[in-house]
Amino acid sequence: MAQTRQRRREVARAKWERQQARREVAARRARRLRIAGMVLAAVVVVALITWLVVTIVSKENGSNQPPVNPLPTNITPSLITPSTPPASSGATPTTSSPASSTLATKGNK
Repeated sequence: MAQTRQRRREVARAKWERQQARREVAARRARRLRIAGMVLAAVVVVALITWLVVTIVSKENGSNQPPVNPLPTNITPSLITPSTPPASSGATPTTSSPASSTLATKGNK
């Protein structure tokens, strides 16, 4: 009989140890999930606060500034569009280079 009682105790102790191991694993998993949830919530809160601050600041800056014109007001239409079309002839303008004019004056002396 003593052996039966001892065997029952051993079986009960083994069962208790398995249960404790499972509970410990479940507790670690729950702790990790809880930490991940808190980190995610913190990131969402920081993103929300950042968005609110940027929105408020941009509205404040936008209301104080005059609207931006795409073109400056001091430019006249004649400066934007040319009044005469570009020359389309094939002839190139002739110019005298400074080197040729200096050679011509030296040769005349």
